[in-house]
Amino acid sequence: MHKILRKNIFREFRGSFPRFISIAILLALGAFVLIGLKVTGDDMRATGNQYFRQHKMADAQVTSTVGFNNSDRKYIERMKHVKQAEYSIYRDALTADSKKRSG
Repeated sequence: MHKILRKNIFREFRGSFPRFISIAILLALGAFVLIGLKVTGDDMRATGNQYFRQHKMADAQVTSTVGFNNSDRKYIERMKHVKQAEYSIYRDALTADSKKRSG
């Protein structure tokens, strides 16, 4: 019985060898993609942190819809982990020659 079963299994593999190879390739490709995605996250974080340190970019950014008054600024500057704080104002504006689009 085992001999006949083994013969049938090998006959099926020989008869559908291209299908077997394509499934094996798909499984290998899936494994490589999964491994690549797991490794890429750590590498991207390390590269980003190195870039931020090298270019002395901000570690955090605090925004407000109404702005910061002097007491807010003093509070931020007194925080023990804040080495330097910069303040700026962002405004949306339309120039005189801009065309308004209607949706």
